[in-house]
Amino acid sequence: MSEKIDKNEVVRKVRLTPEQQYEYSTKYWVEIFLRICVVLAEDMGLGWEKANEALLKSSKDGWPMVLESLKKLGIKEKDARAWAFAEASAGVNAWPGYVDEVVEYGPNRTAIKGTGRCLVLEIAKKLGIEKKIDLCPWCASSADAYLRKINPKLRFIQTKAMCRGDPYDYGYTELTDSVVTDSKHAYGQVRKSQQG
Repeated sequence: MSEKIDKNEVVRKVRLTPEQQYEYSTKYWVEIFLRICVVLAEDMGLGWEKANEALLKSSKDGWPMVLESLKKLGIKEKDARAWAFAEASAGVNAWPGYVDEVVEYGPNRTAIKGTGRCLVLEIAKKLGIEKKIDLCPWCASSADAYLRKINPKLRFIQTKAMCRGDPYDYGYTELTDSVVTDSKHAYGQVRKSQQG
């Protein structure tokens, strides 16, 4: 015979703290997302080149909720300093264990070094796809795309990426003299450093 249990007790026993819920939810959705990439590339036979192309195309609008977050925080800057707030907000609030350090901060150029835990890379390694999936262009292009929504003359350039084997992430945003129209510059330097 089974023991009689209060139905609500089941829910109380499994409830996580808000911090645990956040980490669980983030890991869950990142893993689902990366598994979809595996299904497209391997199970459906599209190959990793096409899957990575789709991943890059998905970045055309930038990280979701960044602009909303800046508005809620009352951030008014529309120059390179806006990225420090946007990146710190995304790093602190979207990626458990990732640490952003603002190493340069000014209206024309802002730079950030990212260390700690890259949850997306961690899960890619768990799935055995870290050498197949090209995460750097996706991340860099997403940052570049939302920056153009803040100010069309902002551009992001990533020069170091943990997902490419570097010990930390490093990138900077600069205010240019003209409107930025695409994001290839965002990850081009990382690709060059990997080749040479």
